[in-house]
Amino acid sequence: MIRLEHITKTYVNAGKKFNAADDVSLEIKKGEIFGIIGFSGAGKSTLVRCINLLERPDSGRVFINDKDITALRGAELRRQRKKIGMIFQHFNLFASRTVLQNVIFPIRYNGLSAAERRKKALELLEGSEYDLVLLDVSLNEGNGFSLCSAIKKERQLPVIFLTASGDEFSVVTGLDLGADDYIAKPFRPRELVSRINSVLRRCGKSQKLFDIDDIRVDLDKGVVYKDGQDLYLSALEYRLLLAFINSEGRLLTRSRLLEEIWDVAGDFVNDNTLTVYIKRLRDKIEDNPAQPKIIVTVRGMGYKLGK
Repeated sequence: MIRLEHITKTYVNAGKKFNAADDVSLEIKKGEIFGIIGFSGAGKSTLVRCINLLERPDSGRVFINDKDITALRGAELRRQRKKIGMIFQHFNLFASRTVLQNVIFPIRYNGLSAAERRKKALELLEGSEYDLVLLDVSLNEGNGFSLCSAIKKERQLPVIFLTASGDEFSVVTGLDLGADDYIAKPFRPRELVSRINSVLRRCGKSQKLFDIDDIRVDLDKGVVYKDGQDLYLSALEYRLLLAFINSEGRLLTRSRLLEEIWDVAGDFVNDNTLTVYIKRLRDKIEDNPAQPKIIVTVRGMGYKLGK
């Protein structure tokens, strides 16, 4: 049996506090299959990590078979963890891995290349063509600064540095060496993807214009036109439209759209807000919003971009 008593976990991001778990108590009986369901950002992954003590709660206690394991460490904690069978949603960031290891796992899954050592990174760059380098300041061999210098000396490749939060020296040094952007740790995976896409657009390595019917999206300027006239989309309307463009031809469920338009500043978008913004976007881009041809509803399943 697993029992949680008054689990609380708070994060601080950009000076703001977020309650990922707020006084959570639950009990899971032996042999029981238990799922945690909620919208993106609701704290599902945080709660799962607290159950397995991959992340320590700020307060509260975790029990396995009435044994308090909250303060356990080392081999004894590992023995207790083996009693829990867990399936994690998507790719979660674990405290037991380095930032680089956390990033490498989803990157390799998507067919891109990753290296933990300077020598391996240079070998990959010699053997293949790449659009961007994501570079941690800390490497197993040397450091990210020297590798950035070597890359910029030979190639016109955009570089994004991963730096420790508030590490001004690393940020300034990286930018002075020619890095195109940086992202401070800890960060959310979708924020990282957004930064990558932004740098690719600035460096001309991504599609700059997208056309559908009489709508033109200038991805470089972040402007949407209809018959040549600026539609003046709000930030959330534009982000919603980008979600459809980036998933052209594929079905997007409402839950997936909620994940796509998650506010990187920390404010979440709920299901009702999504309905409102889809209507507003249709009102601006469709000739007849009552019979949409660009953002098409697939009844009972979600939405997709029309032809």
